[in-house]
Amino acid sequence: MNIRSTVKPIINSLFSAEVTREEFRGTAIGESPEDAELKAIEWLKREVEIHYKQQEEIGFELVDFNVLQVFRTAIQISAEIADHYYLSEKPGLDDSVGWGPRGLELRGKVRVTSEQFERMFEKYCY
Repeated sequence: MNIRSTVKPIINSLFSAEVTREEFRGTAIGESPEDAELKAIEWLKREVEIHYKQQEEIGFELVDFNVLQVFRTAIQISAEIADHYYLSEKPGLDDSVGWGPRGLELRGKVRVTSEQFERMFEKYCY
């Protein structure tokens, strides 16, 4: 996870800095290259903190390796002739994520890798 930094002069002793890490970006203007870069780093930190706080609030917990499996259950209202597929660590809809009538449905706390979270969040939550 490399942090990249670009600092450019703009006008009258002011500098613009952009600091990136993965998909996160912080930008700032400062009176020196160092000042601009430090401010941009603070913005970057804030963006990362907000991102991970949102994950916790919506019911995801990050893990280093995949723990999810695909499960199937009969849909009761369809006289059990249709199946509902969902992801969970164990059978049962508690602590699961699946596709429902309102889009992505999350029940309880689901442990996912950061890659899985990004794919779900990007595709279904925006």
